[in-house]
Amino acid sequence: MIRFLFWLNAGPLAPGKRWHDALLRRAGRLRRIFFMATMMVLPLFMVASWLRVVVLKLSGGKPRLVWGPTPIINIVDQSELMQRQGYESTTVVYAVYHITNRFDYDLMPLIRNQAIAWWLPNVVFLWSLLKFDIFHYFFDGGLWSGMKIVPEAKWLELPILRLAGKRIVAMAYGSDVRVQHLNRMWETPNSCEECPEPGRHCICDLAPAQLNTKYYREWVNESIAMGDMANYVFGSNRRFFHWPIDTEVVKYVGSKGTDEEIVVAHSPNHRYFKGTHYFESAVSNLRERGYKIRLDLIEGVSNDEAKRRYAAADIIAAQCVYGWMGFTEVEGMAAGKPVITFIRDWDYLAHMPGCPLISSRPDEVEAALERLCLHPEDRARIGRESRAWAERYCSFEARAPDYVELHKQIWKWNPVLPTLLTKARDILSGDSGYRPARDFTGPVLGEWAIWSDPFLNLQRIREGCYGQPPFDAQGMIRMFYNGAYVEHPGVVALYALNHFHALLQKPSEDGHRAEFLKAARWLQQRLVIGPDGIGRWFYPFECPSRPTMAAPWFSCFSQSLDLSILMRAHQLSPDEGFDRNLDRAAQLFWTDMQNGGVRHVDDGLVFLEEYPEEPASHVLNGFITGLFGLHEYYRFSGDRRAIELFWHGAETVKLAVARYEAPDGLRYDLLNQFVVNTDYYYFIVQQFLALYQITGDRFFKSYARKLQRRMYRQRMSAALRLRAPI
Repeated sequence: MIRFLFWLNAGPLAPGKRWHDALLRRAGRLRRIFFMATMMVLPLFMVASWLRVVVLKLSGGKPRLVWGPTPIINIVDQSELMQRQGYESTTVVYAVYHITNRFDYDLMPLIRNQAIAWWLPNVVFLWSLLKFDIFHYFFDGGLWSGMKIVPEAKWLELPILRLAGKRIVAMAYGSDVRVQHLNRMWETPNSCEECPEPGRHCICDLAPAQLNTKYYREWVNESIAMGDMANYVFGSNRRFFHWPIDTEVVKYVGSKGTDEEIVVAHSPNHRYFKGTHYFESAVSNLRERGYKIRLDLIEGVSNDEAKRRYAAADIIAAQCVYGWMGFTEVEGMAAGKPVITFIRDWDYLAHMPGCPLISSRPDEVEAALERLCLHPEDRARIGRESRAWAERYCSFEARAPDYVELHKQIWKWNPVLPTLLTKARDILSGDSGYRPARDFTGPVLGEWAIWSDPFLNLQRIREGCYGQPPFDAQGMIRMFYNGAYVEHPGVVALYALNHFHALLQKPSEDGHRAEFLKAARWLQQRLVIGPDGIGRWFYPFECPSRPTMAAPWFSCFSQSLDLSILMRAHQLSPDEGFDRNLDRAAQLFWTDMQNGGVRHVDDGLVFLEEYPEEPASHVLNGFITGLFGLHEYYRFSGDRRAIELFWHGAETVKLAVARYEAPDGLRYDLLNQFVVNTDYYYFIVQQFLALYQITGDRFFKSYARKLQRRMYRQRMSAALRLRAPI
């Protein structure tokens, strides 16, 4: 098939030929027709694909592997590794860089032919259904959706592969998953700080990035992300090292332990992402101070030429910004060189102990180079240790067992039905699986009003949804905001609540009890009693969505959650005084906004304000969360003021909720036109169902069902129009 395509490119469809010009003129109209034709024949190819799977299974044959289409250099090594294990393995790419062109199928000449490019991915995808069994992709598209030539395939490719009996392994390489929003939540340095063209090299917008990784997580058999990349790909396999190197090809050279001129090799593909100017400055400073040192800047050359210059160097300076090692570091260590890089968290390599990399931040580069200059014997020793570590953990021989086991497992079992059931649950309940609490009666507080999987939520926290590293020196959760870590009472309350929910499910695990009480003590210590006698939890930073609200400020949302945590803490540990001042904290709810509270009356309707500032915005989910806090406080204390305000607020929700509706969704508040995202929408639905369970008022149930039907229609409509995943 591929040979035939190249024949067309050189023959009938070559530029200047009659058929080339005819197809080019009609490309706009024919592209859609060709895509629809592909969809029509897909069922036949999917049936043929299943027949292939059955025959292979019955005969005991090995699956065929394909890697691509992004031309990341190490897919060549991965493919060769699997070939040595007896697998038929092929690399297919749509483009090549100057680094290497050692791919089995380089389709760039076909992509450059505009009479072929617009229909090529359709044909290649159909061919792949008959040719391969396990697909190795990155997170930026596959053989059908890669290059974005067939945009309709973006959300179709992975489901069709799975339904055709194929297995999919998704591996992150960096810019396919790295998101500016999360990256900036890291302590300095990070790769966004000096990016000259935001949006070009990585992903700047958080929402599409989350949608994309969620899409892969739902449909692939195995999701793999190493180092810092794992923090962008939730739930990924972070122990699988997918940068193997052939140590028979990369020979040990070592680093000469002499006082001759020291050569530092640095090979940036993007200078600003590798911290090139820090290395240039460090070497220049050392030369001025009399050191015999030179920087060999390796750019725009093939990988073979780069490896030759690595071998001639004394030190490899890889990068000092990213926070994780790349393939350059592996190549340098395999050659027996001391390698300077920046490892943000050594836990990334906890399963590969003894790594001799020299971790250096930008302000540490010069000192690291100076030490290596002063101690040539250390250069030689670290080089030997580097080679030994590369052989032990990165060589083909070392990685082969993991690769073989991975492919055996995913070939053995392809859980299509569980995948579809998980997708159905996602459509019904959202990604977080929200549901109302099981019990809203009695003085003993169990589940909070809206439950979601605590173990899933705690994993997200550990993987950096609020910042990385997520905990301060005392082990308390914190949030990275506007360039610095801040104390966030709402985040601490959510962290505590998840440990409480986990404790309810696994009461024998003392760790959850200890973490919950630790967070509760933190909240108790930060409850500030004002001169008016009201207790408030303050945010010690300016309000992100209301710039006029300077620090410190407070909110009914966190006030409600923090109050709920301390009430539960008193139940668990009644002798610690967690109930002290709870009445003062509750007083904030029935104090009017103009008097320093969160209560606001608007045309006779009683709201609780998440942002207590004029003009009042009436944030819907914050308002309802405040009502949950009032109801729980009434159950805990019997205070009639709390339940009376709860009923006034619940009536306000009924009367005002229609004002939150927008043509394309649900508005976040009544002041702005911002429409909430999908996960928030599902949360609101469960809030209404919880209000129904508390009040018995069928309005809340019927409105929740209305919102659900609307969400289902919107999701299915977007999916059918191929604008969003199913």
